[in-house]
Amino acid sequence: LSPLPLATSGLLKFSRHEFAGAAAAFRRALEVLPSLWWARYFLGAMTLFAGDAPHGKAICEEALRSHPGPVAEGARAAISGFAGETERAREILDRLLVAAEAGPVSPVAIAWACIGARDDRVFEWLGRCIDEREPVILHFPHMPIYDGLRGDPRLADLLRRMGLGSG
Repeated sequence: LSPLPLATSGLLKFSRHEFAGAAAAFRRALEVLPSLWWARYFLGAMTLFAGDAPHGKAICEEALRSHPGPVAEGARAAISGFAGETERAREILDRLLVAAEAGPVSPVAIAWACIGARDDRVFEWLGRCIDEREPVILHFPHMPIYDGLRGDPRLADLLRRMGLGSG
């Protein structure tokens, strides 16, 4: 049994805010392949979004330890912000912005850090993701991490740039 269809099923359910079904799919995938870090990360995010911030954040941290780098730091900032730790998210964002001045840093990392820090520059960095054709931006229209941006006309503009209508 391959864990990828199970984890992908979890990802689709997560994007539809079906957190209980997503959790079950991610858990089954992790039973088959415990090292599938991104399934563990999404299980943690789903747990956090479902209302259990301390447990969800701990699961995310466990997943991110096995996947170091700027994108993981951006994800850590986003999760910190969702857990109510916006100051921690701001510190991570500041470090990523300094790193971006010194060399290339994925705009996804900075966009996610902006989300966690509640920083309005998120729209600029999401625009850079589109311009640089970051593969992760394909999740942008549906994932719960972007829910706080919905209703903002700048989000609709970004979705139009992606050819996805009015958002």
